[in-house]
Amino acid sequence: MTEKENQTPDTEAKQAADANPTAQAPTEGSGAPQFNWGDGLELEASSEQMSATMMLALNHAENYSPDDLLRYLEENNIVSGVLEDEVRRIHEERLFNQKIKVAKGRQAKNGEDGSVDWLVDLSILEGAALAEKGGRVDHKERHHVIEVVEDLLLARLIEPTGGDAGETITGKELPPTPGKDAKLPAGKNVRVSEDGKEMYASIKGVLCKDGEKYSVSPVYSIQGDVSYETGNVRFDETVMVSGGVLPEFKIEAGQDIHVTGLVESAFLTAAGSIYCTAGIQGGEKAVLKAKGDVAAKFVNATTIEAGGDITIEGAVTQSHLKAGGKITLSSDKGVALGGEFEAVKEINVHTAGSELGVKTRFLVGGPVGEFITKKQDEEKKVVALKENLKRIQLALVQLNKLRDAGKINEQQNALRMKITRAGLQMQGQIKKKMDDIEAIEKSVEKAKHETIGLIAREKAWPGVFVSILGHSMTVKNETSKAHFALKGALVEVFGYNPDDEKKKKEKKKEPAEK
Repeated sequence: MTEKENQTPDTEAKQAADANPTAQAPTEGSGAPQFNWGDGLELEASSEQMSATMMLALNHAENYSPDDLLRYLEENNIVSGVLEDEVRRIHEERLFNQKIKVAKGRQAKNGEDGSVDWLVDLSILEGAALAEKGGRVDHKERHHVIEVVEDLLLARLIEPTGGDAGETITGKELPPTPGKDAKLPAGKNVRVSEDGKEMYASIKGVLCKDGEKYSVSPVYSIQGDVSYETGNVRFDETVMVSGGVLPEFKIEAGQDIHVTGLVESAFLTAAGSIYCTAGIQGGEKAVLKAKGDVAAKFVNATTIEAGGDITIEGAVTQSHLKAGGKITLSSDKGVALGGEFEAVKEINVHTAGSELGVKTRFLVGGPVGEFITKKQDEEKKVVALKENLKRIQLALVQLNKLRDAGKINEQQNALRMKITRAGLQMQGQIKKKMDDIEAIEKSVEKAKHETIGLIAREKAWPGVFVSILGHSMTVKNETSKAHFALKGALVEVFGYNPDDEKKKKEKKKEPAEK
């Protein structure tokens, strides 16, 4: 008798059990199917190998212990991020026939970009310090001015971080993206340390923004008023006046102008910004022109032109304000009464006009009318060029026929060549004009996109004239908390909610999600 013939059923069962410790031999005579390791288990991994679920069938629950389930995960190469508590919960809470998440990978955490840590308050340059809490101005302080001394540490670099690696449930490492290096925005009269990590003032002066960089500007400081004692002031850098500016006097600056006292019917011109801590009593003669911003406490009978924003704390009366950005009358005293207000993006006032119906005009949207007129002029030129080109092409056809027939003389052939060159030149002119027209159309669309309209936070009185992108209306009825905006080709009035504006500002400040 062979060895196999000598084996009993019990011996065979024992050998099977030894080969698979978790398998259960069928009971003698029971007819129950043989259990194999893995029966009743369903394991699914995500395509990115970042998570896995397991389902244990109820009719196989007694065949596995929690440790068996953990071993099964390991055997299937799920070795990282195993949620052991969740695996054990399957038996503890009898979560059978349910897909339970049993493993979770770890995403890579990208590095943070390097940044510049400023040791001076840059918000001062942006006008944040003009109006203190409660809308009051502290006249003892020089707002918008950051005075520095030689060798003052202005800023230092914060190095980027490398980030943290992630890992899939199979143990594969996920490398992070390192952060990018930052650069110190060093401009004129600013030096960078040898290791490139710190930025210092090279001279005594005031810190100012110069494009994307920051420079230290020498200061021409006047103690007292600009008057007969000082004469007119012309300086290539920043001018600071501790007093006021008397009537008929001029200040011309290559950077900013800061005036602590009252500006009367004077003339101020700055390649940077103009800040009048007190206010402007213009006497219908004062003119302020700045390529940057203009800020003041109040304005009366004055013309102001700014390439950037105009910010006035209080009232503006009988004046003409023109801004390349926004016009804001920031406090509850911010009444726009009489005159004309022009801004490319937005005009925001507390009260527009007056109960007496003083003529007050608001124009928002920039030089769209000029764009449209220029486009029409260019289109007329294109029509004229095309007519001329058509005549040239007809003449060229006749000359080409003579050439092809061999009947063209030397003079006619020279004319043919001249006409050919003229036609090519004219085609180039037409193309350039068409490109110019397309650029004008883009400028108009950009203006439409950026234009917000007129906001009267408290009230707009009847008689106020509102024009937005060339479309206008005159306010007929007293209107509270109004937002005048363009809808289609009509200026319409919408409700103004200051909370909505606050939410928009807070949303802009939120860091972007990576």
